[in-house]
Amino acid sequence: MRKRSTLDSPLRLLLYGYPGSMKTRTAATAAQHPLTSPCLLMNAGGNPETLADYDLSPDIIDMERLEDFNDPYDWIMNGQPKDHPLVEEFGLNHGPYRSIIIDQLTKVQGMYFERVMGTSPSTMKVATVVPKREWEHYNKILYTMIRFASLYWALPIHVIMIAQEREGDPGTGRLIGPHLEGQAAVEVSSGALVIGRMMHVTRAEARIRKALQELDADSIAVFKQSQTFIAKDQQGGRLGEYMVNPTIPKMVDLIYGNTSAPD
Repeated sequence: MRKRSTLDSPLRLLLYGYPGSMKTRTAATAAQHPLTSPCLLMNAGGNPETLADYDLSPDIIDMERLEDFNDPYDWIMNGQPKDHPLVEEFGLNHGPYRSIIIDQLTKVQGMYFERVMGTSPSTMKVATVVPKREWEHYNKILYTMIRFASLYWALPIHVIMIAQEREGDPGTGRLIGPHLEGQAAVEVSSGALVIGRMMHVTRAEARIRKALQELDADSIAVFKQSQTFIAKDQQGGRLGEYMVNPTIPKMVDLIYGNTSAPD
């Protein structure tokens, strides 16, 4: 046995927010830091087009089916062998990757619902009325999403996941958080060491907006839980309450305290 430090843990980051809150752009800056690059982005309904102006950006593969998540997981878990079919198929010659991004969990959940309900695009016409979701569907999705996230959180590299934002409900006590159905929002989030709520500055609390008036700020990531939304920083609390114009290099430097790539 050995004593474990929080700095031994790879980054386990979940970013969520409304469309336009710069989730993808923030996550993709992982390609701009030696501790988190090279970076592989697995696109499942995100908008990687927003990265066109980045000089350094992740390698991107599109995840069109649930099965597309099998090979990347197995490949990374087995040490990213160069002779894996995935390397040749997608030209993944920049590895070994130090970080991956899943963009986004909300779409992955939608894929699972389509699978469980038999409503995948390949079997449904545009004018087909989608059947109502039943409790049995939600139960299956809950356990499936927990398993999906648990497997990917456990990979031996930095892992960043992105989700859309769901509305809170003061009447039921439901907090604003990642847009995942029911208890999945809590269970999937529990695997992250850091959860940041991404917001355009115009949506920030009044006291934060006031503090940002003199700054050239587009977005912020909030890492401190409130009475209305989910957030946390369990990697030493080094990120503070919020970060202006957040980037992965800023987060990594605050958490790990250096900019050197491992051997």
